[in-house]
This record gives sequence, structure tokens and C-alpha cells, in this order.
Amino acid sequence: STSSHSKVSFRIGGLTADMDLFAVTGTSDGCTVTGCQSTPSSKPVSETPGLADELVTVAPYTGGETFYFIVDGWSYAKGEFDVQVTCD
Repeated sequence: STSSHSKVSFRIGGLTADMDLFAVTGTSDGCTVTGCQSTPSSKPVSETPGLADELVTVAPYTGGETFYFIVDGWSYAKGEFDVQVTCD
């Protein structure tokens, strides 16, 4: 898409297991273990304990950069969740 937004928010809810949520940037080859970058100080990370919703926001977002949103089960947890993406 060529449109730009001031921020993009990604939320997971309705969790049936403890999940964490990360926003990472990738390389031209996509998101790989060595090609993605995510640290709490540089990219959005949500590690809320338990079954509470997880939310990350990329702001400011001016377009042109690809983000991957990764849902990771805490301590190998697996479960269902709902996804909501908001562009403002």
C-alpha cells in the first residue's frame, strides 16, 4: 500500500494462553531469525503476563517499511487469539 498513517496498532485478545507480541522489521529477504531486529528500546514489544490483551504500536509510521508482528507463547505456550489492526 502507498498510503501512510501516523501510527499502526496491532492487538491480540481473547487469549487462551499467555502470549507475547513483538513488532520487528525485516530485510529484503523477509523476516528470518538473523534478519529481524527487535529490542524493547527500539521496537514495540508487549509482554503482559497472563491472558490480558497484548498491544504494540508503531509510531510514527510514515510508510515504506515492512513490519512483522510475531505472537510468541510464553514458555512454549500454545493457544487461540483474535487479531485487530488499527491504522490512524
